[in-house]
Amino acid sequence: MKSLFRLFIFIFIFQTQFSFGCLNGETLELKNGVLLYQDSEYMDIPKGHDFYKQDFEAIIKDLRKLYKETKDIDYLSDVGVVLILQKKYNEAIKLYNEIEKSHPNRYSTASNLGTIYELTGDNINALKWIEKAIKINTKSHNGSEWIHVNILKAKVNGLNFSSQNIINTDFSFESFPNTDLTKNNLSSLRFQIYFQLNERMSFIKAKDKSIAILLFDLANIDYLLGKKSSQYKELYKMAIDYGFDKKFVEDRLNAIEKHELINKSEVNDLTIKEENSKKVKIDNKENPNFIIYLFLIVVLIIISYLLFKKFKK
Repeated sequence: MKSLFRLFIFIFIFQTQFSFGCLNGETLELKNGVLLYQDSEYMDIPKGHDFYKQDFEAIIKDLRKLYKETKDIDYLSDVGVVLILQKKYNEAIKLYNEIEKSHPNRYSTASNLGTIYELTGDNINALKWIEKAIKINTKSHNGSEWIHVNILKAKVNGLNFSSQNIINTDFSFESFPNTDLTKNNLSSLRFQIYFQLNERMSFIKAKDKSIAILLFDLANIDYLLGKKSSQYKELYKMAIDYGFDKKFVEDRLNAIEKHELINKSEVNDLTIKEENSKKVKIDNKENPNFIIYLFLIVVLIIISYLLFKKFKK
C-alpha cells in the first residue's frame, strides 16, 4: 500500500504540468520553475524518474504568492499537487473541486481528481475522471493514458490483469513471441508502454501484476523490433522480478535462443554456398586453360562419335 501511495504521488506531479523530452530523458517543472525531476535515461530500459528533494512548504508559499499576484490558475493547481505530496488529501480534493467550479474542464483538475480517487480505492470515480481528462486532452501522457484507463477498467470489473486487458493485444502464449502488428505499430505501442512503465516504476519496486505484464510485453516488442538481446533479456528479467511467471519467461528465452541459433546456422550455410559459388566463377575466369580444355573435350567427343559410327558400319 505504501508503494502504491508513492506511485500516485508521482502521477499527481506528472499530470499537473507538462513534460518535455530531452536527449537524456524526460524533464518536468512546475509553473513557478521548480524542477521536479530529470531522467538519466530515456526510451531504453524504464527505471522511473529521478526526483529532486524539495522544500514543499516553501513551494506552496511561492505558488500562492504568484497566484495572488497573477490570478493564473496554474499556480493554484500546483498547490494541490504539493498538498498531495504532504498527504493532505482532503485539502487537495477541496482545492481541485473549487478549481473545477471556477475553471471547469481543465485537464489537470480532471486527471488529479481521477488519480486521488484511485489512490483512495474509489476506482469507479477514478475511471470517470481519468476518462474525462482524456476527452479534454487526447494526447495526454504522450497518448498513453488509454493504458491507465484499461488498468482501471480491469479493477472496476474485477478482471485479472492480462496483456489483452491492458494493451488490447498479446504476443502469443506459445513459446515464441508473435504478432500481426506492423513495425510502425509496434514502435508506437512501445513508446506508450514505456511511458506508463516509467511513471509506475518510479516508486513501485515490489511485485506488481500490471507492471510485470507491461515489462513482459515491452520485452516481446523489443525482440520483434530486432533490439539487442541484452535489452530484451533485461526486460524479461525485470518482468520476473515484478511477479511474471518465471517458467514461462525461461521457456520463451530458450525458444528465442534456439530460433536465433537456427537462423544463424542457415545464414552461415547460405554464406558459405555463396562464397563457394563465387570462388568457382572466379577460378574459372582466372584459369587461362579452361576454354582450351573445354574445346579439346568437345573435339574428343566428336571424334569418338565418328569413329564409333565408322566401326559400326
